[in-house]
Amino acid sequence: MTRPAIDRDAVLAAVMRGLPVSAVSALGARLGRRYAKKAWNRQARWVERLVGNLEFLNDRTLETGERRELLMAYGEQMGRVYAEIPALPRLVRSPKFHIVNEDAIHTLSGPCLIVTPHLANWETGLAVLGRALDSLYVLYEPRETEARMALAMRARQSIMPHAQFISTAQPQPMRQLMNALSQGASVSIMPDEPGPNGHIPAFGKEPLARGNRWMAARLAASQGAQILPLCVTRHEGAEMTLTVHPPLPREPRLTSREQAIIYSEKMDALFEAWVRQAPTDWYWLKDVRLY
Repeated sequence: MTRPAIDRDAVLAAVMRGLPVSAVSALGARLGRRYAKKAWNRQARWVERLVGNLEFLNDRTLETGERRELLMAYGEQMGRVYAEIPALPRLVRSPKFHIVNEDAIHTLSGPCLIVTPHLANWETGLAVLGRALDSLYVLYEPRETEARMALAMRARQSIMPHAQFISTAQPQPMRQLMNALSQGASVSIMPDEPGPNGHIPAFGKEPLARGNRWMAARLAASQGAQILPLCVTRHEGAEMTLTVHPPLPREPRLTSREQAIIYSEKMDALFEAWVRQAPTDWYWLKDVRLY
């Protein structure tokens, strides 16, 4: 008799939903550290790339012990993110979740493009947006397995029941976002996701008028939308702070392209500063090559 297949991700998610948020995050950190340790021991190719990126950001060669501990820190952070997804509704209601300048969200007027880097648990930022905004469109790329994407989407829909989710795999996703902005809605994207035309932040390595940063800047400028940057910072364990940056200034006297260039420059500078403050909290650290 053939044993039925067990969806380990679903089982683990069910367990996580029954545990305190702090315990969920700690368990995720433990699993993430184990994953990173195995990658270190087998000398996985991405480990060398991650270490090279950290040396670039630190502007020096790291000792072997430093390399290993920073890798473990990265593994713990990624483990926490995955483990916390089923607990997102409780996480954003926790007294350990703080919001700085939340009024900037509630006072939005007209179309707005909200940009967030993949730092700490970026999903908490989406949760706050879904709670505060009546009309929100969220662009996402289905990079994970089908099972993991299903878990993530259930968690997102539970905290953002009114949001419209647009996958990059759908036909003409950018046209859908343009239509949303033209109707005065808010759109959330995460432009630091690496693409064939580069990554954000660029760290001075590539032109700013390309890649996802340029796509986001042109989208906002073409629709007369303001850009609202958000950043999530992790402190200890499951304690985090969502900082809402003031909207990027929009100059009516500029052409659409001139405004897009300014948007692109300011987004890149903000994202670089945030990544440099907590490089092991940046999801894409092992996927890009900065050096």
